[in-house]
Amino acid sequence: LSRSADAQEKNLIKLDNQIKAQNLLKFENTFFSFLNHHNNIIQQLTFTPSPAVANSNGIVKHYTSAISKTYQEVFLKDMEFKDAREFLTQKEKNTDHYFRLVYQILKFIDLNYPGENNQEKFSTEQRRYSSILRASIEHRVLELIAINGASTDETPSYYSYKRIIEKSSFLEHLNFNHKIIDETKNIYSAIAFGESIYLNKQN
Repeated sequence: LSRSADAQEKNLIKLDNQIKAQNLLKFENTFFSFLNHHNNIIQQLTFTPSPAVANSNGIVKHYTSAISKTYQEVFLKDMEFKDAREFLTQKEKNTDHYFRLVYQILKFIDLNYPGENNQEKFSTEQRRYSSILRASIEHRVLELIAINGASTDETPSYYSYKRIIEKSSFLEHLNFNHKIIDETKNIYSAIAFGESIYLNKQN
């Protein structure tokens, strides 16, 4: 009877491990599908067409990428933080769908990772996937994400975006090299910056 019970317990453990492995595989398949879609979009947004002759006078027209246009609008015009965020969330259409996609991927990791789910912050395993996403994002895009998700009491509709950025410590590699970016420290909780070496330099 004891041997039978031991065998049954081993079978249950084996079955449980198989289920966990299947759930993880399903999660990863969806995650990497999301990531591939993300990378395709970011490639489109950062693509810069080659200069071309604009007319018969031989004038060469130089183009810029959608991300560059958005970045220049925010940073080169020296906007105030409130104005920059209003521009990104209400007026800028080139990057709006991209910001939503980043939110959806982080939300997917939060709700669908088949393991322990801490209500306050991503687990080590969850952060592995959010780090993979972040590694595919250049710094100027991360700066725009930081501004876009910086919800205040005046814009509660974006609170869930802000919360998922905090929970995933998504701004851990954010470099505070602009005054407007420096202001994000007053909006996000410290957890958003994780173990940032840049944040420590500011204190």
